[in-house]
Amino acid sequence: MPQGLIRRINRFNAAHPWSHNDFYHPWVLRQLPNGMSRTIDLGCGAGNLVRAISARAFAAEGIDADADIIAVAQRGGGSPAEVSFLVGNLMDVKSAGRYDAVTAVAAGTPWHFGV
Repeated sequence: MPQGLIRRINRFNAAHPWSHNDFYHPWVLRQLPNGMSRTIDLGCGAGNLVRAISARAFAAEGIDADADIIAVAQRGGGSPAEVSFLVGNLMDVKSAGRYDAVTAVAAGTPWHFGV
């Protein structure tokens, strides 16, 4: 690929950042009811969806295998509900009880599920 084209693509991407995960958040939120007690987002990344869901839930949890991105999520700011983030994968979810909603946007890779 010509270097000039690569530079133009990089400039465009820098000016118009796009997140595959964030793109689907409005759709996910439309599927969820208000007043949920407890939710979890598998492969939560920076926690954007967890914080958005927290407006509809009393407690919203996020889990991701990447400790660095969980640190970013934990610094992400407050929300109306109790929000928590855990480093781990699906096999690490040992909480008692049930979840009203489980989300996993673009989280289907083996490390998310501990295999």
